[in-house]
Amino acid sequence: MRMKTFFLIDGMAMVYRHFFALGRAGLTTTSGLPTSAVLGSALFLNRLIKKEKPDYIVVASDTKEPTFRHKMYSDYKANRDEMPSELAVQLPYFYELLELLKIPVIRLSGVEADDIIGSLAAQFKSEVDK
Repeated sequence: MRMKTFFLIDGMAMVYRHFFALGRAGLTTTSGLPTSAVLGSALFLNRLIKKEKPDYIVVASDTKEPTFRHKMYSDYKANRDEMPSELAVQLPYFYELLELLKIPVIRLSGVEADDIIGSLAAQFKSEVDK
């Protein structure tokens, strides 16, 4: 019996990676809307789905709300730059891409994507171990 595969993806990490990897290419729509993050994510997800044929795939995403880490340490991520506006304008299209691909997105107010991924991985592993 084949073990089922479950891919847990950090959505913000993915869009940032593709934004900076393809950003220098100057990819835009005819109206000038930047597209590097969406295009890179689409290509990545398409390749993942075709090659790996996952049984389950979920994208976890951060929210703007502070997390418990911000409450514990006021300088948490204090040195992190704001999201570039050229990336921010692509986010609605990124989430639309996920919807079209029927990939669920999990966002919890005040919870980072890494924590969602860790919780889902632990829960999935406990189901496999049964």
